Amino acid sequence: MNSTKNITDNLKQIVKKSGLKQYVVAEKCGYSPKTFSDMLNNRKLITAQDIYMLCEGLDISPNDLLGG
Repeated sequence: MNSTKNITDNLKQIVKKSGLKQYVVAEKCGYSPKTFSDMLNNRKLITAQDIYMLCEGLDISPNDLLGG
């Protein structure tokens, strides 16, 4: 399993646990709903900058997202 899939799977779980709609999470993290959906469905590569933005918006640590 590649690391992008792990990040995507972790992100999906974090969003689900938050109880928020995807579009709300997208806005909190500074993304359009389409871009965020593309991330969740492996149509957009998640970069280091994305990890930073996701962690800031979701108030989580990079370890939470990276599964460490």
